[in-house]
Amino acid sequence: MKSRQSFNRIISILIFWFILIETTSYSQVYPFSNRNMFFGLTQLGNSAEGVLAGSLGVSWISMDPLVSWFSMEKSPGSYDFDELDTAVKRIQNNNLDCTPVLFAVNAFGDKRARLIEKFSGQDMTGFLRSDSSFAWRLFPNEQDSTMSIWLNFVSAVVERYDMDGVNDMPGLKYAIRNWHLLEEYPMIFIDADNYINLLKATSPIIKQKDPNAKIILAGLAGNYSRYFAFMDSLIADDDAGVINGVKHVRLWWKVNPAWQSNKRAFEKILSEGKNYYDIADLHLYEEKETFLEGKIAWMKNTITGNGSSKPIWCIEGGGPLKLTEAQHLAGDLQGDWYFGPYTEKENAEFVVKLSVMAAANGIERDHWGLSATPEGAYWSGPWHNMALATSSLQLKPSFYSFKLMIQMIKDFKNVVDRSTNDYRLYEFSFDNDKCYVAWSRSGNPMNINVQNLFNSESTVKVTYIITDLSSGTDPQEETVPPASIPISLTPIFISKVGYPTTVEMNNYPVPTKHFLYQNYPNPFNPETKIKYSLPFESRVSLKIYDVLGREVVELIRNENESAGNHEVEFNAQNLSSGIYFYKLSAGNYSEMKKMVVLK
Repeated sequence: MKSRQSFNRIISILIFWFILIETTSYSQVYPFSNRNMFFGLTQLGNSAEGVLAGSLGVSWISMDPLVSWFSMEKSPGSYDFDELDTAVKRIQNNNLDCTPVLFAVNAFGDKRARLIEKFSGQDMTGFLRSDSSFAWRLFPNEQDSTMSIWLNFVSAVVERYDMDGVNDMPGLKYAIRNWHLLEEYPMIFIDADNYINLLKATSPIIKQKDPNAKIILAGLAGNYSRYFAFMDSLIADDDAGVINGVKHVRLWWKVNPAWQSNKRAFEKILSEGKNYYDIADLHLYEEKETFLEGKIAWMKNTITGNGSSKPIWCIEGGGPLKLTEAQHLAGDLQGDWYFGPYTEKENAEFVVKLSVMAAANGIERDHWGLSATPEGAYWSGPWHNMALATSSLQLKPSFYSFKLMIQMIKDFKNVVDRSTNDYRLYEFSFDNDKCYVAWSRSGNPMNINVQNLFNSESTVKVTYIITDLSSGTDPQEETVPPASIPISLTPIFISKVGYPTTVEMNNYPVPTKHFLYQNYPNPFNPETKIKYSLPFESRVSLKIYDVLGREVVELIRNENESAGNHEVEFNAQNLSSGIYFYKLSAGNYSEMKKMVVLK
């Protein structure tokens, strides 16, 4: 009897620890359930951009990492995860969620060799968007017997990042749950029917490996959604009918066979694929703010018209989608000069306007590009202009306005549109407070009365966004009567006096070189701080040596750290007084400095 009781006790203890471990591991697997996920960025190109993303306080990254079937599976059944693992670690080291893009393009054998020869010195993106790309049938298909190879590949990828303890990536911190099946529609290399077949085949494989996974539909390109919404009279602004500098009336769009075919094709994807995706993606690049609401309404109406209900994310968005005068004069064709010119002031305004309007119209996640595409790249022109920083990571006014907006409304619980014909006014509610965003529709300065929204408050606080850097990067604030608040084309934040709007708006410099600082204080007893800078992600070791060169303490042991400024606290209570040396090693860089323990 005694041995039986002991056995039962052991079993009870094991069950307790099993439950504890399972509960603990779940919170580590997916730590985002209680975080505001509305604001995001796209495609962090390197660890320096990760530092900037962290300074903004965003929670997720879209279109990153790219899961390139072509690069990862050069021969059937042989997978190279090195590059993808590095990208996942970079993102997770910055505590960010992500939406990897499953890029279903590949070829094997002689076909692969011919394709590589064709790409020699060319841009693959340009080729895949050319009319000749479809004939190559680079998407998974039964004709080339590549569909089964693709499905095995997807199974292996999801298995590696689902954190179920089976074949997981070493060092995986939490599961990847969002899988984006191709980046954008239309992609000329695959048509609607083949995309539907791909979606229907791929979705069950992902769900089989990870039942908690979400499949994101290929995003509808922003210009296409504008045209579709204009056809269905969901955008009143006639400028929505402009294409290549020519304004077409609504009837022209409705009877144009090519555009009607494009519209039917995407509607078919939404209809026939409705049971195989969880999230719709709508790209919201905007030339004018008047286009955005109609585009969202079109997507919602089409989804609900199929008897379905899906959340809508904006994986790609930004504005104004315009050219600078210099780009126009140089003959750039990627933007439409009808809507020009681009200005950094309007860029900062659009950061707030488009994000606020997207939230008010039911978009559940919204992104903005962090760094610009290089001038002359395939996606140049407007895409070189719209980001929060230049391609060399010089921060623009829009960066600081984006930072301010997140500080003001990041954890909102609800949004109410209180706009009139004269002005836009949006109410963001929190647990115990509210904040408003307002601007004039026409651009003409005017005063608005919001006394009814502030009860008996005699004054309210107005916070202005940053539209140029000549006066610094700190937001300007003033108190005004709620019955007479001045507004213009530039959005403002309105809140109660005392609303917590203090924002650290420093320049967030990214280090340009490795540097080991002198510890402080020095001499010290017993604690000191050691600071160092990394210009890019590196494997780091930090060790303490005595005067004979013997290692006495290892503070950091070959750990992967992101670009940026780092600080380590060192307690020397177990060391005697004397001279010591601390050495930083990061990749090919190493440096040593002297410290003094004085007791």
